[in-house]
Amino acid sequence: MCVSDAAAWAADRAYGDTRLAIASHSTLQNLNDHLGAVQNGELRSRQFYVAKTHPASGKSRRRVLYCRSVIFMKNTSLCYIQRGDEYLMLHRVKKEKDENRDKWIGIGGKFEPGKSPEECMLREALEETGLTLSRWQYRGIVTFVSDEWGTEYMHLFTADEFHGQLKDCDEGELAWIKKAELLRLTMWEGDRIFLRLLDSGEPFFSLKLCYQGEKLVGAAFIVAF
Repeated sequence: MCVSDAAAWAADRAYGDTRLAIASHSTLQNLNDHLGAVQNGELRSRQFYVAKTHPASGKSRRRVLYCRSVIFMKNTSLCYIQRGDEYLMLHRVKKEKDENRDKWIGIGGKFEPGKSPEECMLREALEETGLTLSRWQYRGIVTFVSDEWGTEYMHLFTADEFHGQLKDCDEGELAWIKKAELLRLTMWEGDRIFLRLLDSGEPFFSLKLCYQGEKLVGAAFIVAF
């Protein structure tokens, strides 16, 4: 039984004094809080169980539904919005606990449950920049593998038509940067690889980037014909 199946099984059988929860080591947390985390690919090493409290004694018994360490890979979008010879870049300086802290990246974020890569990209662009994108291109998928942050599938886009007014972003500072100056910025080393691919007009591609800490230790590139 997979985690999502176990969660659904438990949710369908909630009744009376039955209490549903997830145990992670010694910490008990509400099941519903974690169902979204499962869908967003952030849940790791969880144990599903259903606990029923006896109405007279107050004692509870637990039935374990799932008890195996698992890693869920998260999906994100990343878009480079173009204006002439510039890209709109985000300098991530506003959040302390941020895997991209102090780095320059494109515009993007995590998928919401049931949403497509395009829907995620359009929503994140509007939320982070105030801009509504009207023409874009799906350029590739970047598999980001990290010994610290897990595995992430980044769906990569570029956009060259938009409308709206640029606004302040609570994720960092937005700035239009000339493409010729991009590689001088502080960024993930692997970002330099796919920025070159975007600039050279490569067709849809798959790029796998492997990191130990912030050090790029492996890269594999495949063009989809």
